[in-house]
Amino acid sequence: MRNQHAEDPLKEIAAMQLIGNNHPNVLGCIEVLFDGQNLNIVLPYCDRGDLFQLLQESQHTATPDCPGMSEGQARYWFRQVMAGVKHIHESGVCHRDLSPENVMIDDKRSIIIDMGMCLRKGSNKRLFKPQGACGKLPYMSPEIYRNRDPFDGAAADVWTAGTILFCMVTGNRSYQRPHRSDPQFYWMSRGLSQLLKDWQVSLSMEGLHLLQNMLQVDPRLRLTIDEVVHHPWFTYPDDTLLPR
Repeated sequence: MRNQHAEDPLKEIAAMQLIGNNHPNVLGCIEVLFDGQNLNIVLPYCDRGDLFQLLQESQHTATPDCPGMSEGQARYWFRQVMAGVKHIHESGVCHRDLSPENVMIDDKRSIIIDMGMCLRKGSNKRLFKPQGACGKLPYMSPEIYRNRDPFDGAAADVWTAGTILFCMVTGNRSYQRPHRSDPQFYWMSRGLSQLLKDWQVSLSMEGLHLLQNMLQVDPRLRLTIDEVVHHPWFTYPDDTLLPR
């Protein structure tokens, strides 16, 4: 293990202890075992795969105007993802590595995992000093990628969650990197309506509004976590779950 990653397990344990194990959409820690040489974390078992696999399965039921999940199916799972993110933030932590691969599926629940890149917020601080680009490039926020200025960890998580929702409703992967030279990043952040039209993706006005405002390049203009979870898009009914 390289030195720069040696603290990740300890950081993950500290974050999970801070977040607790009483939220249905965040993976809790059952026990930590250390014998003086080996560190073991005992976690609940999730046997239904992850959200990325669920997205792949949705391709089997795709239609020309709905190449990804239906909006109702996406809403069912994304509602839970955002409930988990909100709990993480309320615990004084930002995740920094949200992705479909880091959302496990257990029966009818989505569960956020992998707290190894979490940052703990100070008592009165929202901004973190640049920490180096971290997370997966196709979901990384532009301010994390730039790695120049202090950043709002909660706002960065909102962006990343927006890219997950984008993948859910379009059936497509996100950009290769969050930079204006990447064509898909450009269209996702500045021309989303036209991009969905070109791809023939049918999305409600509320869904489009939610995505556009989660994917604001300027984090000061981005929806807050509370604005996301109370967005009108979530007032519509969920669809029947995908068969598994």
